[in-house]
Amino acid sequence: LAAWGERAGTQTPMVVRALEHWREDPDLAAIRDEAEVAELAPEEQEACRALWRDVDALLARAREGLR
Repeated sequence: LAAWGERAGTQTPMVVRALEHWREDPDLAAIRDEAEVAELAPEEQEACRALWRDVDALLARAREGLR
């Protein structure tokens, strides 16, 4: 995520495509989908939720950069 954040200014369309893919990628379902996350230990649940908050924030910034 940090690497995509560094690219957001110069490679914004690629960042948007990558993060949109993350939001749908079945390989990431275990750490993204709430039903899956709920089965993790509490500290892991919070780490997953924090990651996706950060993904959403970067995705929003990147989309704004496309306008």
